[in-house]
Amino acid sequence: MTISDFNKLVEEQKKYYSALSNIISFDEFDKAIEKNKDLLDFLGDKASDSPIISIANGKTHLLSAEFLISAEKTLQSISACCRLGSFSDANTLIRKYRDCLFLYLYIIEVLNNIGGLTETEYGEVIDGEINEEKFLDIIKILFYIYSSGIRKDEENKAVDGWFDNSAEDGSLFKFLDIKNYLYYLKKNKLVKDCIKKHNLEEKWEKLKRKQNNYVHNNSRCFITDNFISFDRYEKIISLLKNVRTDVTFITSLFLTILILIKPEYISSYDYIYYLEEEMEPPNDSQYWISPIVQTYLDECLISIHLDLKEYLKANNPYNMAIK
Repeated sequence: MTISDFNKLVEEQKKYYSALSNIISFDEFDKAIEKNKDLLDFLGDKASDSPIISIANGKTHLLSAEFLISAEKTLQSISACCRLGSFSDANTLIRKYRDCLFLYLYIIEVLNNIGGLTETEYGEVIDGEINEEKFLDIIKILFYIYSSGIRKDEENKAVDGWFDNSAEDGSLFKFLDIKNYLYYLKKNKLVKDCIKKHNLEEKWEKLKRKQNNYVHNNSRCFITDNFISFDRYEKIISLLKNVRTDVTFITSLFLTILILIKPEYISSYDYIYYLEEEMEPPNDSQYWISPIVQTYLDECLISIHLDLKEYLKANNPYNMAIK
């Protein structure tokens, strides 16, 4: 191929991608993706402010915003694939997006459930009223329990393996799988009740089948969706809508479970702001939620179930002020 032929091919590709973008209005699609990115960006800030601590195999690990930053990057890649007419690739990345967010939820919940001191042991340590010395004793005992792993089950050990990069194979690997994430999360009674009441698992399974079909090219269409001609207007409109809907469902289910297992991550910064400015915070302002989260609940979450927001409003563990 000559340089002239190569340049001609590049120009033809540019025309193709330009035509694809121009013939379809991406405005609605872009706005939907941006809403998901804005939510993840805010949650990433909260995660950075309050990182999760894990003591794995004698080492202390901090989990900040890594998962949320990665998910944002994947959203950008999904959007780019759609602009290239590569919808099979976009759907394959949607599965990666799902796995990333739900592994994060799984790690949060496993660490939420890690065993510490029993009531009997706690009573033996404090032996009456607690003081600074006894408080430090409790911290030391808890550090020993967590670092030694004497009370960690296989789920805890799998998470430890994730943190120290030793769970890629072996007996722990089976726990770090999308099939296990939702199964484990549903052990939380609130999560299980929410999913069952709003028929979310059926939608989850349907989406999972579709994503697997794209990854494994289980029918011809799952291949041909990767080189859509720009003149197939109706097909592109349909595929764009599906991508937008699937991303919003995954993000909405992620947010729903996050609110049920770690509701403090949706809080606004108002309470902290008043304290930093040495002002008296308004009454109950510690329960206010971020406007970004409220907007997502109002505009996106209701699209997967009309009653879901009301359920979260009534059942979130810290009584966060969802409107």
